[in-house]
Amino acid sequence: IFKRIEESDDTDESGNLELSVRHLMTEYESYLAENPEDVLCLILYGKLLRKIDRLEDAQLVFLKANSLDPNLAVVKQQLGNYHAEIGNFEEALGYFLIAVELSPDTALYTYQLGELLYQFRDLFLTSGMFNRDTLDRQISKAFAESARLDSDNIDFQFRYAESFYDLENPDWNAALEAWEAVGNSVNSEVEIAAVLLHKANIYIKLKEPEKAREIIDNVNLPELAETKEQLLKQLP
Repeated sequence: IFKRIEESDDTDESGNLELSVRHLMTEYESYLAENPEDVLCLILYGKLLRKIDRLEDAQLVFLKANSLDPNLAVVKQQLGNYHAEIGNFEEALGYFLIAVELSPDTALYTYQLGELLYQFRDLFLTSGMFNRDTLDRQISKAFAESARLDSDNIDFQFRYAESFYDLENPDWNAALEAWEAVGNSVNSEVEIAAVLLHKANIYIKLKEPEKAREIIDNVNLPELAETKEQLLKQLP
């Protein structure tokens, strides 16, 4: 049903899908009426409710699951997602930190922690919870860890490499290594060329214009012509 929800785009299928979802919800509610402490069922039902944008109802379900078992990382993650979506960044941070503590090998949780810290960066700074240096280190650590934990996930690899641009005092050598790792994971001509331009940009920041120019000269795709031109303008 989750797959059908994501793929549904025609009226007939949407109608049939709605009936299927309602039937499934009825089954969940009937089962939970007899088994109110089945935490796994609560988690699955909560995920279904989130999938159909019943966020408040899903939150109540996850809160109940949390009261029954306060040591489930996925429940903390779901509670954190809700608070992040409504802008409660401090509450979201607390839940995400516990999720990471409970399941430190789950790349998604560290990735979401990094995104939370980045998306609400200004509010974290003005609230006094972090200074800029500490916040930058936590953002970098989270994205680096998610990339390490799931080295096959290109989105995590790319976000880690990209995160160096968000830092006040980035380690550009580490950034270069991150983009090289991304380059080893992409296959299409455009992706490979885009990574090359990122590496050229890093060389510019490292004050190595000759290496940057050599890379830029090897990128000739029209889709990246504007980016290439912008980099060339930065060269001495």
